[in-house]
Amino acid sequence: MECTTRSLECTFFDKNRINKTIKSAIVRGWIRNRQLKSEIAYLIGKVTGDGNLDKVFTVRFIGQKEDLVRLRKHICQNFSIPTNKLVISKRRSNWNGTSYLLQINDAPFGRLLFTFGAPSSDKTKTIFDVPRWIVNDKKFARLYLQGLLEDELTTIKIEKANHAVNPIFKLAKSELLRKKNLKFVSQIKRLLAKFDIECGKIAEIRTAKNSKTISAYFHINRNKQNIIRFKEKIGFRFNRKKLRYLDECYLKLQGCRSGQTGQPQDHIVRKLLS
Repeated sequence: MECTTRSLECTFFDKNRINKTIKSAIVRGWIRNRQLKSEIAYLIGKVTGDGNLDKVFTVRFIGQKEDLVRLRKHICQNFSIPTNKLVISKRRSNWNGTSYLLQINDAPFGRLLFTFGAPSSDKTKTIFDVPRWIVNDKKFARLYLQGLLEDELTTIKIEKANHAVNPIFKLAKSELLRKKNLKFVSQIKRLLAKFDIECGKIAEIRTAKNSKTISAYFHINRNKQNIIRFKEKIGFRFNRKKLRYLDECYLKLQGCRSGQTGQPQDHIVRKLLS
């Protein structure tokens, strides 16, 4: 069986490396800093989404260049990592066009994220849960969801008139880990419920014909109040495209909720999209 668990991963994350992580954290001022812990929660969400943490603790994030430039600056400032250790490069995909990769070549930073609960290696073959310290703190949970949903939630936007689409959260895993994936997706749904976000039932679909992975997914209910609550209580952070569409959707739905057609606010929408 190719699948790994966090206990098995600890075979390469030995006591010596744990000590190195603690020493680096003390030197860089990462210990007992609640604000920094909030940033760690967000970044663990990003790693769980489209990010990656490999076995030598290199961290990678995928996205659009302008979003990654902002993320790089944010990480440099908050974690005191030299700029030359964070490299952005272009990557091409046959199915997704051009995107960019932010690679962080700083092992202490990677170890820190792993220690706090970031999944490593191939996530489709790895068992992981939402870290308990995030589940038990609403502020950390919000930032974790921001990081994860920026990558894994479909874009929230107006479908027609004053109606939003049904945003979908979906995550794929090896068929062997089907039940574990359902458990994790259920955890995300419960986290959203803490913010009064209503969601549909969890369902499954095979990723592609003859694929060895199965996706578990659910949609966020598209009713006006629910989308407005999502914007006000969770929202996004660095994904500029999703932020714009969510802002546009929010303004339209707010206008509709107050009995307006939404047209008087169009100039605001255009400003947000410029």
